[in-house]
Amino acid sequence: MYMHRLSSQTFVAATPSNSWPGLNGGTTTLNTWTHIAMCLSGTTTYCFLDGKLKGTLTNTNTSYVGLTLGTLAGSASDNHSSGCYYKGYIAELKITKGCKWTKDFTLPTAPYSTVKDSNPWKEPIQMFVNTGSSTTISSGLLGLEYIESTGTQYIDTGIKASKNLKVEADIDVSPASGWVMILGDYTNGSYFSWWRQNTTMYAYYGSNNKTLAELTGKRKYISNNTNNIWSIDTSKITVTSNSSDFSKNGNNLYLFSVNNGGNYNKASMKLYSCKIYDNGTLVRDFIPAKRISDGKCGLWDKVNFKFYTDENGGNFKAGAEKSAIAAIGTPIEYIQSSGTQYINSGFIPKATTRTIMKAEPMSWSAWSAFFGTRNATFPTASQAYIAAVPAATLYCSDYFGSSLTAETPTIMQITNIDKNKNICSFNNIMITNTSSTVNATTNMFLLALNDVGTAKYFLSAKLYSCQIYDGDTLVRDFTPIKTTTNAYGLWDNVNKVFYPNAGTGTFTGGSAITLTGWHKIKGIWAKTAADTWS
Repeated sequence: MYMHRLSSQTFVAATPSNSWPGLNGGTTTLNTWTHIAMCLSGTTTYCFLDGKLKGTLTNTNTSYVGLTLGTLAGSASDNHSSGCYYKGYIAELKITKGCKWTKDFTLPTAPYSTVKDSNPWKEPIQMFVNTGSSTTISSGLLGLEYIESTGTQYIDTGIKASKNLKVEADIDVSPASGWVMILGDYTNGSYFSWWRQNTTMYAYYGSNNKTLAELTGKRKYISNNTNNIWSIDTSKITVTSNSSDFSKNGNNLYLFSVNNGGNYNKASMKLYSCKIYDNGTLVRDFIPAKRISDGKCGLWDKVNFKFYTDENGGNFKAGAEKSAIAAIGTPIEYIQSSGTQYINSGFIPKATTRTIMKAEPMSWSAWSAFFGTRNATFPTASQAYIAAVPAATLYCSDYFGSSLTAETPTIMQITNIDKNKNICSFNNIMITNTSSTVNATTNMFLLALNDVGTAKYFLSAKLYSCQIYDGDTLVRDFTPIKTTTNAYGLWDNVNKVFYPNAGTGTFTGGSAITLTGWHKIKGIWAKTAADTWS
């Protein structure tokens, strides 16, 4: 691997009996990338700096403990408590089962290949560098003048149509022949929608409709204003619904289409802004935006701090770029549940799921869950994925039909959980469940259990961080946050979505913190000034 030291340290090798140093490998230069290698052949360790053999170390005791990176593997008295930590950057860490070198060698001039050879290398570990810090959480979005549909894209607002709903939107609908749907819902004979047919504009409310002559260009559409007024700019019509309309729950309201149980005749149009009110309360405040990381265009909701993109998986056209959307809040040390709050992760675990969490229980009851979901009550829960505390000195891991516990002196401590497929560790207390290929069917909750669709077994705890992987892909990277509206919850750095409390009451939170910015290394073999960083 390559190392780039930021403090004065000497490269040494030690014997398993802790004779310090067993070999002095020389001193590397500060702030300079150096290639280091250690190879074990039989009982002899070979030590290299920049491809030059610095010496060998022989010891018959080869009962080595697990490899760690950045400190030593061993007892606390050997390393952690005495501060034996590496300070600097690391890149291109490679591990092979065979002894790669026993004499001087020429350094590679390109990144290692991942193609297996006679001494197969593991896949490269993605390395990062620290390039800055921040005291705010960025949305990662750039404002746009508008987003434009070409007739295939649409947005699901997540709001159900009703008599209490009011929608205000700035829209420019392209001329079209036949029917096109601008926005709305149709359920069980009740409409809440704007349509266009040729040169006529239709306002549908309940089971009734009224029309307006064609109005081209950018216009303000208001749906269901005071006294059933529907309008396009100053042109107004009164559309009254019947008493039986909206007697059943409607579908979610769509933009650029009408939700009739699917999506119907999507309109080619530009949308500049949209506000949705439910019984007078602003529940959506959409502005057009582009996600900087991947160029995805959609609508940013300023109420719930959520970015909405095309439900078909495509992309909208972008209007003129505006300034970056302001920071949404402040990162904090943790969010704390009192025992009635929880987070719906929006992710359904699979047999290949990995969940990493740092949490500290404050109080508990039997089977309080750090996180989890299950399809039935134990012991028939064949689709259970859970990390819990069944008792004051027990941890429990449920994994698709396998439920096991392990003893701990106490659960009332900061707990680092790593549930990787069928292996779950709680502060290095390991539980190995029976392997499985089963997947869950419901979303995983954090600080509670999704028990057949209902939140139960709440855990009163501080939640410091949580990451969820779908196989090897990071799908949730949660940071505790206090928003600009003083709401506590989790910000997902992957999808740029705010996850609020899904339970009752409110989270509290820890102190504001400064986030360190870590970025992937682009110039992995960064040995000259020509290499770049991202």
